[in-house]
Amino acid sequence: MTLFQVLLNLQQFSDEMHIYVQHPWTLESDAIVCSQTAFTATIPEPPDSYTYFLDAALCKALLAQSQTRNLCLQDSCMAMIEYALQNKTEINT
Repeated sequence: MTLFQVLLNLQQFSDEMHIYVQHPWTLESDAIVCSQTAFTATIPEPPDSYTYFLDAALCKALLAQSQTRNLCLQDSCMAMIEYALQNKTEINT
């Protein structure tokens, strides 16, 4: 499943689920949604090929926030990628 497909179908996933995405993070990147504990058991490739993106609850909140700004869905999803990249940088510094 692509990241865009995951973000389009967020309501299918419980808030506790985490999204893991292959780099580089784009709308077309492969993505997996699972609990943190199930991550290593469900991915088809080595763990380091997928990295933590965001959790489903935060993505749902960001999507709801972007809807109040009348962004199209693709722009909303791109904004989530930018948010995740910015916060990943802040965590790693």
